[in-house]
Amino acid sequence: MNKLVYSNSFLKHLNNEHRDIDKECIKDEDCFNMIKHENPEIEYELMKERFPFIDQTNASLLSAILL
Repeated sequence: MNKLVYSNSFLKHLNNEHRDIDKECIKDEDCFNMIKHENPEIEYELMKERFPFIDQTNASLLSAILL
């Protein structure tokens, strides 16, 4: 089980926009991948934080490349 770490701004976004997501689950890579599959906008927000210049289309492409 891989533990994931996020910035405070991303965690704040999750708290504000996705209150239904289990905050402990997102710390586990497998669980978070399942959440991202169910909520693609979360993956976009995460990519946008890592690469501020990116748009949603490019975020999807970059995500596929990084996997």
